[in-house]
Amino acid sequence: MSVEVTYKVMRLKLFFTVLLTLLVLLALGGLAAAQDAEDDCPAIVADALDLAERVCEAAGSSELCYGHLVLEAEPQRGAEDFKLAEPGDTEPVGRVRSVRLSPLDTEENIWGVAFMRVRAALTGGFNPEDVTILLFGDVVVDNAVSIVEIITLRDGNLRQQPSTDSVIMGVVVAGQTLLADGRTADDAWLRIRLDEVNNAWISAALVETGDALEDLVTAAGNEASPGELLYNSMQAFYFRSGVA
Repeated sequence: MSVEVTYKVMRLKLFFTVLLTLLVLLALGGLAAAQDAEDDCPAIVADALDLAERVCEAAGSSELCYGHLVLEAEPQRGAEDFKLAEPGDTEPVGRVRSVRLSPLDTEENIWGVAFMRVRAALTGGFNPEDVTILLFGDVVVDNAVSIVEIITLRDGNLRQQPSTDSVIMGVVVAGQTLLADGRTADDAWLRIRLDEVNNAWISAALVETGDALEDLVTAAGNEASPGELLYNSMQAFYFRSGVA
């Protein structure tokens, strides 16, 4: 493993360690505030966590699950038939732009809870593991990685680099759904996610893009642009809490 790759792996490991520590501290602060107000932990807390665990038990890798009332989610641009409307609903994290959870309200018996599973290289190497993150209370999570769904208009080739002279890495057929995470500066080529670690390029003339290009980062070839981190959806996200 190169020094550069080792650094990126360790940086990602440190990122999740710090982030999860922050989530725990904020969560404990929120629960402490609720306990001070009610003297005892409200019954809604235990009930909500129990329900969320049961309805989200089957949630898979790279998915976000609606655990308990109330949760408001905004889909990524182009995510058709998006549904995170009631407990038990799940969506791939790549289709979620943001999620907002309700603060604790004992009178209305609501308290937002969600489970999110993301892939992270926590032990080094190239074998990501699932990390389960429990979100609850007055928090907002915004996906820092834009991956949009696009539809092919006709058959074509996937290239290793954004050029018709580049090596062909695969083929697509008309009507196929692809996941794009980047574009060239002239919008002529889109970078496609093949799997967790591999990308390819497709000519923008072969796909229906609509206004999706606005959400994609500008990239040069399959190498990251300066300052660009090639994370998958929700492997990098912004976290805001209503806790003072």
